Amino acid sequence: MNHILNNAERCGLFTGTYGRSRCTANCLGCYIGESDTYDSKYQGKVDQVHELMSILPNLKEAVIMGNPDPSVDPVFCNETAKILQTRDIRTLFITSGVGGLEMIKRITDGLDPALIRGIGFSVHSLDEKKDALMKGLKAPLLQGIFQSINYLKSLNINVQVLFTIWPMNMDDDWTEYFDFFESRGVAVGNGFGSIEAANGRIDHVPLGKIIEIRKRHKDARLPTVLANDDEYQKYLTTFVAEKKFKCTNLKRIDVCFTDGEIKATYSCSLVGTVYPEYFGNIQEYNLNKFHENTLNTGYCPIHKQALGFEVGSLHPVCRFYKQLPKKPLLKNPTLSF
Repeated sequence: MNHILNNAERCGLFTGTYGRSRCTANCLGCYIGESDTYDSKYQGKVDQVHELMSILPNLKEAVIMGNPDPSVDPVFCNETAKILQTRDIRTLFITSGVGGLEMIKRITDGLDPALIRGIGFSVHSLDEKKDALMKGLKAPLLQGIFQSINYLKSLNINVQVLFTIWPMNMDDDWTEYFDFFESRGVAVGNGFGSIEAANGRIDHVPLGKIIEIRKRHKDARLPTVLANDDEYQKYLTTFVAEKKFKCTNLKRIDVCFTDGEIKATYSCSLVGTVYPEYFGNIQEYNLNKFHENTLNTGYCPIHKQALGFEVGSLHPVCRFYKQLPKKPLLKNPTLSF
């Protein structure tokens, strides 16, 4: 038995490997299908859910990513969550929002809302046409997502929206974006586009633009990504000292159901995209070669591929590091979209 797996308390779960060829959306910034790690068209099975629970005996929370979106297989995602909930394992779902309210009702049907930690929707812009274009869709999704948020809030289920900054939306007003959702009690998660751009499907955000966006929206909780010397020292004494990295956190793991085996990689699944050797049979899951160096320096091990350029005098820090604390949300906001 791999004793490292006994430590895992949280997993991100891809319930299959259909990838872009069978997804409900065609997101420009999606990394699924961009490497050989997600090259088949397989739908997970119930037996694999039970097998996963036996492999991860101390699992407390699962983020259900779907195939690679819950809207591809809402019935199976719902069934998976029900099985996990029999062991009091909390579930989260991350979705593009395709299918609207009916899809959300299908994936939450019969589940205990108290064991659903939250549902996250990707919303890359408050401009509906721009958001739809980034998701590769003809029809805008925002109104359907807003309906879903209202429904989930009525069940006391937490909701989060997630955006990624790409050249297409890099000039959006991100301060306005944060205010729009947080004033309605919706948490915001975000990041700069990275390794998804490596194969030319979408361009990287230029270095100068990353710095400009951070300065222009200094009061918005954006990731630091590139730190100056002072920011880097603060990063070392906080984020690094507290070992908050996903790629070295042995309590977190990303899992994918594939034909014949369950595969796993580190919680920052982009690492497995860059290094296919780190995306293999879950029973062989082990420490990575950059584990100690990352814990010591805090440098992102895939920063060159992720950013698309040499950093120079700045420090490439973890893409999940944000200097501002999370903003407390209103408990009973007025929900008006």
